[in-house]
Amino acid sequence: MSPTSSSSSSSSSYNSFTIPATPRTTSPALSTEETSTSPDQPETALSKGSQEFAREIAKLEREKAELQREKDELQKERDELASACNKAKLATEQKKATEAERQRKEIYSAMGAAAFVLFIMPAIFIALSLFSAQWVACMRMLRWAVQVVG
Repeated sequence: MSPTSSSSSSSSSYNSFTIPATPRTTSPALSTEETSTSPDQPETALSKGSQEFAREIAKLEREKAELQREKDELQKERDELASACNKAKLATEQKKATEAERQRKEIYSAMGAAAFVLFIMPAIFIALSLFSAQWVACMRMLRWAVQVVG
């Protein structure tokens, strides 16, 4: 082997690995049938792509509508729960107000009883004591006057 033949054989073996061999039975030139339909192929591919996008958009629209419906249902449930919570809160506040009013009435009645025992009864006893003291004094003066006149 000569030095040039060894380099050409190594480069040809290198080329055989990087460039795939084409079969000799097919020609690289396109037939007239393929060239006449080739302008339609991009339109067909574009049409198919457009149809696929339209189907995908329709699918996404359906999913969007379904998600919107679920969102509306959840919002409705949330509003119902909020309304129920507000009603429960209002009922609780009314119950607390009623209970506070009842307790206030109990306290006022207890205060009234305490006031009667602490203030009115002693006042009655003091008044009775003063009345009886005046009665006794009046009787003594009447007896003295009867003794002086009599």
